[in-house]
Amino acid sequence: MKKERRPLIIKLANLVMPLFYKIKFGLTIKGKENLPESGPAIICSSHVTAHDPIMIGCYSKRFIHYMAKDSLFKNKLLAAFLRHVGAFPISRGTGDMSAINEGMDYIKNGGVMCIFLEGTRSKDGVPAKPKSGVGLIAAQTKVPVVPVAIIGENGRNPKQTKKAILNIGKPIPYEELGIDETNSRSYRKAASYIMNRILELRSESISLMGGEDLATKEAEERKAQEKAEKEAKKALAAANENAEKEAD
Repeated sequence: MKKERRPLIIKLANLVMPLFYKIKFGLTIKGKENLPESGPAIICSSHVTAHDPIMIGCYSKRFIHYMAKDSLFKNKLLAAFLRHVGAFPISRGTGDMSAINEGMDYIKNGGVMCIFLEGTRSKDGVPAKPKSGVGLIAAQTKVPVVPVAIIGENGRNPKQTKKAILNIGKPIPYEELGIDETNSRSYRKAASYIMNRILELRSESISLMGGEDLATKEAEERKAQEKAEKEAKKALAAANENAEKEAD
């Protein structure tokens, strides 16, 4: 395949945006050498801000394709711009095979596609359960997967902190994913394997910034509190019901 040429706006972003993100988020990059300079590949990243595609793209010499929610493509001018910079629409939560097939075509033709493994942004910086679509795409394309973690201090969303790291891990060979194409459940296992690598990069980044994973701790405390409140309401309802029966 003829090498895809990057639009001028992306070349300008390569020059300007690293400085912008250094000022805005205190962003530093680790593992830039792991970004593929040639050949087909999947970049698989955590997702914390709307800036993530630009953050990754502005450090790459390649033209990267991204899936973006289809609602962004309702405006014709915005849709044309997004297509120009490598994005294409996907209907989230529907198993949109047309979008998946489009992405696989880019990869099979020697291109690079970035997938945000959780399917949506994490508001607090704590990764959500991975979607299995990346396993299907990897199975059909059999290319390396590059794990990426974007995270702020103490595991929080970069918008909530003064420092952040874009941590790019070593490519995961397709064979390492252990995908069995006769068993669709292996796609989910592959997605979990990739997520574990992203979590390792996330933990490494938190340590490099001299902090601890307070975001996950706080999220677990919130869940425990919500569970306790739910159980308390259930117990109160049961007590009221018993009191009414005894009154009768």
